[in-house]
Amino acid sequence: MLRKKICVGLVAGVLSLSLILGQGVVCAADINISSNIENGITRTLSAYRVTGNGVRLRAEPNTSSTILGLLYFPEIIQVERWSSDGAWVYARTESGVWGWVSTAYIEMAVY
Repeated sequence: MLRKKICVGLVAGVLSLSLILGQGVVCAADINISSNIENGITRTLSAYRVTGNGVRLRAEPNTSSTILGLLYFPEIIQVERWSSDGAWVYARTESGVWGWVSTAYIEMAVY
């Protein structure tokens, strides 16, 4: 019989989740969670990696809105929230610019 166990740990602001089957770790994901106070607003952010090149950062969560910048693999963005349909995330880039990114071009950052 195979034993299953989920391990959760918090080290230096990084929440680690591991699925352990028997003796070895077969699945692991790290979620970088940070809190940021900006203009008196506390934001909880999760790290995601850009998977494409020239991915557009937009002013609104749609393809016809203003392009604020371009993102390139393997840039890390800090996601604050998801659009109601789950197709877009509102995030901060490494340079500090906030905008919307299509979820088709990001993946959870694993450390």
